[in-house]
Amino acid sequence: MADRALVDYIKNEEARGYDEETLRKYLIKLGHDPIKINEAITVARVERERGIMFPGEAVNISMPASNFGEKKTSSMAAASFVFGILFFIPLAPLLAVVFGILGLGDIRKKSLKGMGMAVTGVILGMLAILASIMAFIYYSEEIIAYVNSYLA
Repeated sequence: MADRALVDYIKNEEARGYDEETLRKYLIKLGHDPIKINEAITVARVERERGIMFPGEAVNISMPASNFGEKKTSSMAAASFVFGILFFIPLAPLLAVVFGILGLGDIRKKSLKGMGMAVTGVILGMLAILASIMAFIYYSEEIIAYVNSYLA
């Protein structure tokens, strides 16, 4: 028989957006027995599918059971991806790199989705920064001549 407190805890955390695997790892890290954790997860899943709720549970009953436990996407990763695509706007490549690195940290700490978006944003941002530096070096003589003629 599954531990009722553990089942209720799992159902409550799933309602807050955590998936079963994240909860399993966390509970094992806290020292709970893996067999009891698996039993509690199974009971919680069956109760959720049957619509059985406990008092105070914040679950939207109209939501299909397949949506439970889905990970949320990191907003930092999404911002990194968008700024990476908009590389031609000043400061966008720098923001893509910064948000991408912060997004990767978010993804690891909070077990979120969006790793591909964060990595893509960082790569696009770095490529745009590198291209800007190379263009500046290539055209540096023309830039210096233009500035000198303007100042003279």
